[in-house]
Amino acid sequence: MVEYGTGRRLNDGTIPPTAGKTGTAEVVGQPDHAVFVAYGPVPDPEIAIAVVVENGGYGSPDHKKNI
Repeated sequence: MVEYGTGRRLNDGTIPPTAGKTGTAEVVGQPDHAVFVAYGPVPDPEIAIAVVVENGGYGSPDHKKNI
């Protein structure tokens, strides 16, 4: 369970417990690709997703402009 950070707002019981991780894929000569992968419900996953924002940069401030 997320106790701090941007994901803590999802602990209100409206969705089953999920797990996720952000990442960055470096691209030589271009802005980095932003990556997010998630699955749920925890501990017996039935769904998995992966999102790649090509040349989306890194960190949450960069992702806000792409949503």
